[in-house]
Parts: sequence; C-alpha cells; structure tokens
Amino acid sequence: MPAAELLIWPAAAFEIVAGAMLVLGWKTRWAALALAGYTAIAAFVFHRYWSVPADQMLDQQTHFMKNVAIMGGLLFVFAHGSARFSVERG
Repeated sequence: MPAAELLIWPAAAFEIVAGAMLVLGWKTRWAALALAGYTAIAAFVFHRYWSVPADQMLDQQTHFMKNVAIMGGLLFVFAHGSARFSVERG
C-alpha cells in the first residue's frame, strides 16, 4: 500500500479514540457507525478473497467474514445505543 508508513498513525489514532468512545459510552452510536464504515473499507481493500491465488483464498475469506461479523456487532451498537453504565446515561 502506498504511504503505509504515513497512514498508519491516523488509522491507529482513529481506532484508539473510537474504541475508547465505545468502551466509555460517549457518542457511542457515532463511534460504532464510524468504526463499521472503517471496517467495511478495510475488508474490501485488504481482504479481497475473490482476487487472490487459490492457496490464499480461504485465509482471506476468513478474515473478510470476520470483518463482516465485526461490522454486524458495530451496527447493532449503532441501532441500540449505549449501555446502562455509559458516560452519556450517567
């Protein structure tokens, strides 16, 4: 990937901040939606199992489906919001 050394830092910061927002329950729906979009982009960019050699297909498909499952969980959080002990509900 071009400029990977440059892009790793904003990506890591986004994942840490959005993950902390989910854990703390602050702006949970927006954090979950942003992370779901980020995960969808990552799945389609990095785990294109339909265009890899046959010996790599199962591994890439497994990672792609893992990202789809994570997106499902994040969309569930987006739909239902934060839990009882979150910062926003306190």
